[in-house]
Amino acid sequence: MQKSGVKSTGSVAETLKNNYNIKAKATEIYIMPSFNDFLGGRPINETRPRKEIGSEALIGPVLRSEAVDVDEAELYLLDGTFLGTLNQLRQL
Repeated sequence: MQKSGVKSTGSVAETLKNNYNIKAKATEIYIMPSFNDFLGGRPINETRPRKEIGSEALIGPVLRSEAVDVDEAELYLLDGTFLGTLNQLRQL
């Protein structure tokens, strides 16, 4: 929405409804690692911010469209342990 120049007023769901007449069905997205040894992927924990590497480095249309703020994404281990946000982990 930032690329389109839409200013957020209130929640994201309200902004989508007011500007695009879209009712948001989900406000959270869960990205799970693949458990198939034949599938490859890319790490999302690059040491450089996404602004420097560009959104084309991310996999999938949802992440490339920048609809998800990957830098502020909360990261968890498979056992449920909270690691922090991606920006916090980059600072370690």
